[in-house]
Amino acid sequence: MEELVKVTPDRERAKSLLKMANLRLDNIGLVEREDARKYTSKIIEDYYEMIIEIVTAIMSLDGYKTRSDAVGSHIASINYMRRYKEIGGHEIALMEDLRKKRIGVKYYGREVGFDYLARKEKSIKDLINKIKSIAEGKLGV
Repeated sequence: MEELVKVTPDRERAKSLLKMANLRLDNIGLVEREDARKYTSKIIEDYYEMIIEIVTAIMSLDGYKTRSDAVGSHIASINYMRRYKEIGGHEIALMEDLRKKRIGVKYYGREVGFDYLARKEKSIKDLINKIKSIAEGKLGV
């Protein structure tokens, strides 16, 4: 994989990334209690960022990082998860879909409809739990 660089595994970086991901999850809970319909786009963006943080933690534990000079580092991160038999093709597709939604929100000001969140939230949470479990298993927590 040309998009990846082999590095020394970094447990502390992984722990910090998981801590940040958990803070995002707390923030999503607060925003959902306030008005999930109003903040749907922000919730989707935060779910995606959380997934990427956890994936980056896994990569860090495995001794990989994306190249800082390469375009498509998030795509490389998502594709990295294909190495894990626990992650199915539908979960890779979900990560890719969330990546595209996040680009729309962040760079084009597009809104994500509440119906998308309602349809996908359980799958998103299941994916987050699965990749968190992988990361935590590697950390021994």
